[in-house]
Amino acid sequence: MKVIVPVADKYQYLMPVFCEMFNKYWANQDCVILCFNLISEKLPDNFEIISIGNDTQYWTSNLRRYFSTFKEEYFILHLEDFIIYDYVKIDRLNVMEEEMRSGADKAMLHSHLNVFADPLHDDVMLIRQDVEYRTSLHPAIWKTDYFMRFLQEDTSAWGFEITKKSINDGAKIVTMNSQNRYHDHIVDFMNLLRSGVVDTALTGLPHEEDLEILLKIPMTQENRDNLISRTNNICPVCKNRVDRMLISDRDVMRTYEKTGKCIHCQ
Repeated sequence: MKVIVPVADKYQYLMPVFCEMFNKYWANQDCVILCFNLISEKLPDNFEIISIGNDTQYWTSNLRRYFSTFKEEYFILHLEDFIIYDYVKIDRLNVMEEEMRSGADKAMLHSHLNVFADPLHDDVMLIRQDVEYRTSLHPAIWKTDYFMRFLQEDTSAWGFEITKKSINDGAKIVTMNSQNRYHDHIVDFMNLLRSGVVDTALTGLPHEEDLEILLKIPMTQENRDNLISRTNNICPVCKNRVDRMLISDRDVMRTYEKTGKCIHCQ
């Protein structure tokens, strides 16, 4: 099963670190990089680089050119600014792939939609028909013809995600039960940069040595300082260490993302 990663020219500079983190936490996985201008940096051998021509300015029409000739029944979509920071749960991934073989149209590899899902069987849940974001671009396995259905209208990636056409469309979208929908994903990733600025939601790293890898990304000194500050897991008030992986309460997590304050200091 291939992982497809569309890469805009403005994000090409992330690719060396993206690939290093990807291979650390998802070893032996083939990946296809879709780009406009060919990436000049040497990437690991498991990354195939394909140019899809000139940018049409529409995320959907750009991908439509590639997927119109894509021969595989399903694939994993992973965006270029989603940097993986923990080991992919291969056992759960295999369960989701089996669901695809059994007729699912999409299998989530991220549990942010679990609040809109009902038990199906075992640890597998079914996303309800009447909810929004059924076309979420968080990591997922997509049936190719289902994905193509939403590429026909020229729109942005955001327009793709918020389309109303996926509501009550009859598609079977599955996910896996999770104890902590913030951190218990099949594929854990970070949005490192938003609009060129270190994301304020980035709080801590489960593997501290990854900070040195992330600091290889070209960025301003202010962003470097913010990245170090946001990932050191130290509460700015009491100076104690914070284990963000234990935070499961939504309101507590939101406050921590905004302020960095630990549970006790909130």
